[in-house]
Amino acid sequence: MSIDCEELREYILANITVNEETGCWLWAKGASGDGYAQGVIANKPVRANRISYLAFNGELPPELLVCHSCDNKECVNPEHLWLGTHLENMRDMVSKGRGNSGEKNAGSKLTESQVEEMRELSETGLVDTNTLATYYSISVQQVRKILRYEAW
Repeated sequence: MSIDCEELREYILANITVNEETGCWLWAKGASGDGYAQGVIANKPVRANRISYLAFNGELPPELLVCHSCDNKECVNPEHLWLGTHLENMRDMVSKGRGNSGEKNAGSKLTESQVEEMRELSETGLVDTNTLATYYSISVQQVRKILRYEAW
């Protein structure tokens, strides 16, 4: 299937309102269940930020996410979008203090300082994930997620 980027740009521009204060292009066509702007290509639902990135920036590797520098799920401004892996997106989220992660999560068993300590210990190579899991009273799976920045 051939993608006409000019047609996609027209589609994006016809379905936004611009927030003058933030510069966000707010998608007016609706959202998916998780609140992300959603459009349609070839009769299939597609996140509107992916459509916008493709339309204005060209190639879009399927293995990469289109992330928001503005942290607005409704924004499709190509200047606010960047490509990243899931890990890069999670690190961005953590660095900005977003999400229901870390100590903000009512079910959290760890503090931020414990997580930092865990990552530092892991980087030394002297402590394995089983030892960390036992010491912090969490599962090995959770330790691995924390070390990969998928949790916390």
